Amino acid sequence: MARGSHSGRSRAAACCDIHLRAKHCYISPMTKLEQIQATIENLSSAEIAKLREWLDELDARLFDEKIERDAKSGKLDKLAGEALAEHAQGKSRKL
Repeated sequence: MARGSHSGRSRAAACCDIHLRAKHCYISPMTKLEQIQATIENLSSAEIAKLREWLDELDARLFDEKIERDAKSGKLDKLAGEALAEHAQGKSRKL
């Protein structure tokens, strides 16, 4: 959902999805992600900048943790072996 946009829905409908079935109406609560998105839409520009910075840091940390797990489990051994073989054949260059 775009920032500040509720796709033409009322404020109440933006908070809950309304479902109509067999002449029965029920309201399902927002998912955790929908709650977070709704909260983010009300942040100031400065708060969004801080959130973006935090998300970038989180993403980098999670990526590093995954690489570390993959390295410890041996998932990267084949790739490392291929890279070393190419280097030994003179197929690499200085960065």
